Amino acid sequence: MSWNPSPQNLLFERNLMAPVIRTIIADDEVLAREKLRILLSAEPGIQIIAECRSGKETVSALQAHRPDLLLLDIQMPDSDGFEVLKSIPSEEMPIVVFTTAYDQYIIHVAKISFPRASA
Repeated sequence: MSWNPSPQNLLFERNLMAPVIRTIIADDEVLAREKLRILLSAEPGIQIIAECRSGKETVSALQAHRPDLLLLDIQMPDSDGFEVLKSIPSEEMPIVVFTTAYDQYIIHVAKISFPRASA
């Protein structure tokens, strides 16, 4: 008798081998979210638990899901990524990777991430 693994069993086995990183993608651009989703789908152990189009949606998703990783666009229609981060208690802060199509925001991120280097 041979063992024929079902997709559920394969998912179970894969999860035993590597921890699952629960991830939220927050970007107002549909194509940016889609590209990130495609890139992350190729990575074992990444589970996209929510996709958000605005700062308000992102804050709600963070409160509801408490992810391990947040891919966060800096500039969104109703609030920027920095405002989103201010709303997260430090004990609930996931790892944050900023995403942006605008060069001018990189300097601001560097000042926050590396305060001594930018002083």
